[in-house]
Amino acid sequence: MYCADKRISNKPVDVTMRLLQPLLDQGYSLYVDNYYCCPDLWNHMQGRNIMLVATCRKNRVGMPADLFQNKQRPGDFDFRRKGQLVATRWFDKREVVTLSTIHQPQLTETIGRDEVKQKPLAATDNIKFMSGVDHSDQLLSYFPMSRRSQKWWKKTFFYLLPLVGVQTTILLNKHRTQHRRRRTNLASVLKEVSVALVDKDVTCAPQADNVPFPMDRLKGRHFLSVCPNTEASDSRDKKAQRQCKVCADRAKTAGQTPAERETKLTITWCRECKVGLCLDCFEIYHTKRDYINN
Repeated sequence: MYCADKRISNKPVDVTMRLLQPLLDQGYSLYVDNYYCCPDLWNHMQGRNIMLVATCRKNRVGMPADLFQNKQRPGDFDFRRKGQLVATRWFDKREVVTLSTIHQPQLTETIGRDEVKQKPLAATDNIKFMSGVDHSDQLLSYFPMSRRSQKWWKKTFFYLLPLVGVQTTILLNKHRTQHRRRRTNLASVLKEVSVALVDKDVTCAPQADNVPFPMDRLKGRHFLSVCPNTEASDSRDKKAQRQCKVCADRAKTAGQTPAERETKLTITWCRECKVGLCLDCFEIYHTKRDYINN
């Protein structure tokens, strides 16, 4: 989480190295995704007894430009080496670019559902050790909850809520499997959590008395009258005008942009409903439930 502290760098390389501090000089292998990986990351890791395997974006600074000059077809494989660091480019259904200090630039056979494929060793191991992260991101993508908000805590909350739901679903299914009970799914867990978070004592705000309920237009007594004058209309010695609600709503439903709509103004309105209505639309508005398509 970025806290706007200028003393702490939020660059991916710096973030990664800060997290690695307790693990340096211990012989670990680091697997990261393409957001945090770049050749400069390896420059910071050299001499600290830690290895790097990751997918990488081809436009990262330091990536060999000549590796991406030729157009590839499915199955094509190429690589470049600089010291211990090997950059590979392989094309399957899409382009896969990896950086590795562990693997040789070689292909290995993998057995899929329908065929045997040749894949780079680095890509195979990266899929193996990063599959948990990819699967978690996949589950989170099914129920996106993040919304733009000026309040920082809302974005944080709606990011953490589905994340907690994924972890809860995994632990709950593990427990149920051990006790031979039926497994659940993420949708059910999120639904239960959301219902539990709703305050049952919250009631809707009372509706203003001067604003009629939408269906009140179909009952009661309604009379067509002239729109009351406003200060602006009095100053111009003109009769007050309003936009006809039926004509305006029909234009919106037809998909017209505001610039394309013909503004139909009328001097008549319904005093009870407090909406502008032309002579032709007054009866339709008060007798048709769906006044837009009738």
